[in-house]
Amino acid sequence: MDCSIGDDMNCTNLLENLGFTCAPRNNGALRLLSPFTFDDGEHLGLFLEPLGGDQWLITDHADTLMHASAMGAKLTKPRLERIRSRFPSVELTEGGALRATATQSELSMTVTAVLNTAIAISHAEPGWCNPETTYKDPDTGVSVIVHKEPQ
Repeated sequence: MDCSIGDDMNCTNLLENLGFTCAPRNNGALRLLSPFTFDDGEHLGLFLEPLGGDQWLITDHADTLMHASAMGAKLTKPRLERIRSRFPSVELTEGGALRATATQSELSMTVTAVLNTAIAISHAEPGWCNPETTYKDPDTGVSVIVHKEPQ
């Protein structure tokens, strides 16, 4: 079966042309970087780790929530519970990692589910941060930054 698409496209470079990069890690693991980014331009990524037999672990090693926290997001229990209930096929661990296991045949579907969860968190991240408002006191003329509690 010829898997070429146009003159310069084939199956071996299709993912790269879509913006994904994949790098091998130790013990047969893979590091997948997606074309999807946080607001600051950092790419969302996942790790695919062989568990033995036909099983794989797909995880972000808590990178997504660590990024949100570093950007000032308040990771409240209700927010995390909403993520858990919205994406039941992906485990959000107490340590903040997104995780799911899959067989080889389920791998693409499971990678998509974990990546969709990370994307949803990245989209929610700005709303989880304390917005700042500058208030100028009319009597003194002094500007004060007021942090508003996110909803």
